[in-house]
Amino acid sequence: MGASIGVVNGDTASMKGKRQGTHFWFHGCALSVLLTCLSSAAVSCAAVSSPTLSSPAVASYATTPTEPFSDQQEKPVDLEQLRSMLDKSGPEGKADRVSAVQQLLALPKREAHRLLHERLRSKDPDGLRQTILEGLGVHLLGNPSTQFGGADETLRKVILTGYLDACAPLWRDATDVEDVANQPVRGAARQALRRVPVRELDVAARTLMTRNAPLDRVLVLRCLADMQQTLLAKTIADQLEAPEDVVRLGAQKALQLLTYADTPIRTKADFDAWFAQFGSMRYVDLVERVARNAPSTYSRLSEQLVQLRVESARELVTVHIAAKSGIDWAAVQARTFSDGRPVLDACLQALQGVLVKGTAVDGAAPTRQAFCRALLDRFGLVGVSTDPTIQKRRALLIEVAAYLIKAEETEFANEIRTVLIAELASSSPASQVAALRGLRRFPSPEARKALVKRALQVLAASKGKQEQLKIMLETLAAPREPRWFAPSPGDPDLADWLQLIDTSCRAAKDLGLRQKALLLAQVTDRAGARVPDAFGTLLTLAMDVKVETNFRANCLIYLKAWRSDEPLAEQWLLALHELLSDDEQPVRRQAAESLVHLPNSKDDRRDGWFKTTLEVIRDRLLVERDEDVLKALVNCVTAIGAEAQMSEKTIGALKTVLSGLGSPIKPEHTFRMKPLLRALSTIAAGANTEPGQWLAACEPLLSNTERGLLRVVLGSHDAISLAKDVGSADKALVDRSCKAMRYLIEAAVLKPASTAWSSSSDLKNEARDVRAAFEALDKADTAQRLDQPKHRLVRLTVDLAAGKNAEVVARATTWLKATGAAGPQDVAYSDHMRFLTAEAQLALKQPLKALTVLETRSATAAATAEVLDLSSRIANDLVAQKELARAVEVFERTMRATATENPQFRRRLLDWMKHSIQHDQKNREATLAEGQKHAALFEAADCPAPLREAFKQLQSAN
Repeated sequence: MGASIGVVNGDTASMKGKRQGTHFWFHGCALSVLLTCLSSAAVSCAAVSSPTLSSPAVASYATTPTEPFSDQQEKPVDLEQLRSMLDKSGPEGKADRVSAVQQLLALPKREAHRLLHERLRSKDPDGLRQTILEGLGVHLLGNPSTQFGGADETLRKVILTGYLDACAPLWRDATDVEDVANQPVRGAARQALRRVPVRELDVAARTLMTRNAPLDRVLVLRCLADMQQTLLAKTIADQLEAPEDVVRLGAQKALQLLTYADTPIRTKADFDAWFAQFGSMRYVDLVERVARNAPSTYSRLSEQLVQLRVESARELVTVHIAAKSGIDWAAVQARTFSDGRPVLDACLQALQGVLVKGTAVDGAAPTRQAFCRALLDRFGLVGVSTDPTIQKRRALLIEVAAYLIKAEETEFANEIRTVLIAELASSSPASQVAALRGLRRFPSPEARKALVKRALQVLAASKGKQEQLKIMLETLAAPREPRWFAPSPGDPDLADWLQLIDTSCRAAKDLGLRQKALLLAQVTDRAGARVPDAFGTLLTLAMDVKVETNFRANCLIYLKAWRSDEPLAEQWLLALHELLSDDEQPVRRQAAESLVHLPNSKDDRRDGWFKTTLEVIRDRLLVERDEDVLKALVNCVTAIGAEAQMSEKTIGALKTVLSGLGSPIKPEHTFRMKPLLRALSTIAAGANTEPGQWLAACEPLLSNTERGLLRVVLGSHDAISLAKDVGSADKALVDRSCKAMRYLIEAAVLKPASTAWSSSSDLKNEARDVRAAFEALDKADTAQRLDQPKHRLVRLTVDLAAGKNAEVVARATTWLKATGAAGPQDVAYSDHMRFLTAEAQLALKQPLKALTVLETRSATAAATAEVLDLSSRIANDLVAQKELARAVEVFERTMRATATENPQFRRRLLDWMKHSIQHDQKNREATLAEGQKHAALFEAADCPAPLREAFKQLQSAN
């Protein structure tokens, strides 16, 4: 039966060498399939109705018990003994093997059947697999209720799934057409599985589809294809959507073997369409139908054979030319012209697909040129036609011929260049495109002239030729070898070349030509120079307000290429200056961004350009309304400021702009401040900036409270290193030194009070420099010093951070005595100074003095977190010095000044309770009562465990 199925199937992959027969052969095979199916069905029916068969293989199992279940309950079977019986070899062990198979098949035990499954998958020197399969076939003829020892439904499903899984590998090497007599084991498996009720077989197959590896699932599908049951087609079709390619391909082949579909079923949609028409037919009906339709099937097979020849030729040619060297062009030519037009077209397409990717071709010149000559001769025989197939063939012939010739092979190159140029005017779009691609390999002034002329003609015609125009522009601007050069001055096609750029740039945006035209404008001539007139073309486009805004800006990007061209550089610069005032934001922005590259110019005039550019930008910074354009302008100033001898001019320009914004700054100018100040800091911090120059940049940064930017400038020039010059005899040097010291101190004044000097290494270093700056100014004239209250407080804090506690106490005491006014600012200043003094006294281990100073703060002084923290530390030091009474007072005052929601409240409450009770046991009851008011705080989830435990201990202590 397998042979018949394979013949009718029509699967292309297995037809090589087997299906090239006549119409009568095919019709006879299909008829034999039908007869075989009918006889198989008759035998199956007879087998079911008669327990005894005449077949020798079946007769040997005539004694199979029909009700083994009860026997098994009375006499438990020893599986190990049955295993050893299966393992007996040779003719003398055959009876034991057959007996073991019979007994195992009759057992309702998974382990028993697993033994048989294992043997079906193993090597078979004694024909045990055929014995098992023949025994299984006979066993399945019995009453289903007694099969497998009367196994229940669940166990039966497991057993049958196992047999299908074990049998499927037998189809690993199965062909569509095979001699069943030469495959007895697979034949026995086929016969046995066909006796399994089809719905149970379907369930088993679906189970295996969910758990088997892809290749194993393919074998199951191939097995199902031989079951002659159309019900199984749905199960196979489900695998058409499997994620694995190998499974989908296996499902397609299995469906073709089972359904004999006229058109191969490739997708689930294909199957649904087939099933709607033929799904109700029996397998025998499908076979009969294909037998009756043998003539049409033969026609289809003939078409498939032609396609096979075409594919074979394409593959052979592709393999030959895929190599980078040593191509056998004679073999390629022979295969290309070997078998009619379909093969010719396929080979040409394959050649074009590979050769179009490169600009060089390898292989021996004589055979390669001979192949080219043959293609040109064939091209001459293919006349101009409106038939798309002929047009495509003609195009492929000329394009492939062009790829076979090198530009240095002058005679051939001139000949084929002439043919390609002529084809540019062809009425066939395919020929035009092919000629353009081929012409890419043969640049010359004549070819460029013809290509530009044709491009202008196509542009004038406007519609439907975008692809040709793109290829033309790409060819003329090709960056790789062989190079196409731009026209030199005096070349006759220069005007047309420039017109092509201008017209393409002004073409509609959706044509996709503009960017390619911009690239063409960059192409150099044979001397390596860009075309000066192309600069003029792009500049005209950039200045033309009628041109789309974004494209004008794009033109400016490409104009940067001429900034090093001495005759045109200044024209470029002046145009950018003018465009900084353009009405369109993208144009202004691109003009500003282009000016950022001005420092890269090598022109001797660039120092003068810097000056004029700074003047233009300075004026523009005051009026530019767009934030992005403003940033680009500032970036340009920053780039110029990084140049030698330019920092003073750029700092001066920026200060002029900042002063021009007025004070206070109007809201509409606010967005200008940050970029301007950042640029000022960057330039001032530069390596080329002298002390007098960078110090001039500090005042605007200070007045605008830009501490970070000011610190960048001071740090980059190591400002504290100028402290040594305070005592110099050079007045200018002293003045610079004192300014640097003052800026160091003023920057420290801007530090947030909440950030401690000891919180980072940078702040520690700054505190050290600020102390040194104060000490340096102490040596200068009084007029140079900084002695305002804010400066005094900074000095005390940096001294405190440096551990100079005695100096803090002495200096603060002196300053406090000198404080006379009683205004709010003076009171706050005195309170802050007393706080710092108390900090220093505490650091000197003098908590009573610290407390005294702290308590002299004004009645209006705020109980800040820092003050409360200092009070707690003073109280703890008082405890250490046995001043318990004073400590309890401070603990209580600190606790009551702390809000209950403050995380520190619990700790301060515990400190007060503990030391209050310790100081006087009479206070115990009142103290505990006060603590009990806040007991819920210690039960809260956010309360640290040590605090909760300490509170409990206080409450429970006797």
